[in-house]
Amino acid sequence: MRKSLDRVTEAYFGGMGEEFGRATRDRVHWVCEQASGECVLDVGCSQGIMGVILGREGKRVVAIDLSEESIVFARGVLEGESEVTRGLVDFRVGNFMTHDFEGERFDVIILAEVLEHVTEPTRFLRKTASLLRDDGKVVITLPFGINDFFDHKKTYYVTGVLDMLLDGLRIGSFKFLDSYLCFTLERGIEGVSLYSLFSEAEKSFYVKERQFVEARRQDRQQRDLEVRQRLERELVEVSDALELEQRHSSNLNLAISELEQEVVQLKEQMEVLVLSREEKVKTEKLLLASYKKEQGLLKDYSVLQQKYNSLGGSKLGKITLAYWRWRKR
Repeated sequence: MRKSLDRVTEAYFGGMGEEFGRATRDRVHWVCEQASGECVLDVGCSQGIMGVILGREGKRVVAIDLSEESIVFARGVLEGESEVTRGLVDFRVGNFMTHDFEGERFDVIILAEVLEHVTEPTRFLRKTASLLRDDGKVVITLPFGINDFFDHKKTYYVTGVLDMLLDGLRIGSFKFLDSYLCFTLERGIEGVSLYSLFSEAEKSFYVKERQFVEARRQDRQQRDLEVRQRLERELVEVSDALELEQRHSSNLNLAISELEQEVVQLKEQMEVLVLSREEKVKTEKLLLASYKKEQGLLKDYSVLQQKYNSLGGSKLGKITLAYWRWRKR
């Protein structure tokens, strides 16, 4: 009766994870243990694993599901079974509420993870009870407590089970398996006490609460680990940045030292240039003075030369020159 595709057979054989497979096998085996009659109706049979198991044990099984894909899968599994098993198991595509069972009644009707998908479970259970033989039983498994799958219509606790006690049905066997409530509804029995039922419910609540606390602890540890890892990454990044900054600072100090040395060398060169400049200026001044003196002497010589020439050309000058020549002898 599932509208979404359940993969219970795949899960049973570990195809969806070993832990999930173990939990699935526990529920499947418990359901099959409760199917004590010879004629069984499996409503919402999914991929048909319970029908195949019960067929192997010689029980006649009618198994129905809304999903054609699931029934095709189930028939494929059944094809691998013996001829006897194939003759005992009948997989059908159909809606349980509208399907015509042609007056057939059953020793056991299985509702495994079905009622949580139904908006009116009482109406569904009345149809189930109408197909049950007088000494028959209904075998039910339900997710216990909050289970936020998108196609779940109801959340079930113990009071939800008590609401199912109609048409003379009483709670027979019950068991909490992992996060599932597993129980039978039977006619002609006294039924289990409410104390026993609630006592087992409290044990299951404790398990779920312990799982919740443990999950929160692990979640907190994971968050703490992530924070620590993030801080360690940031510390490494800061350390790398600091080391890079230190390298830059060292390089800058080296560059400054080199610049200071260059400045000292430039100052020394400037001092040399200044001294050279002063010496050059002093030399130029001496040369200029010498030049001017030389020009003065040349001028005086020229004047004297002119006077000499003038004197030498006159009669008196000739007599004077002759006199001086005689004197030099």
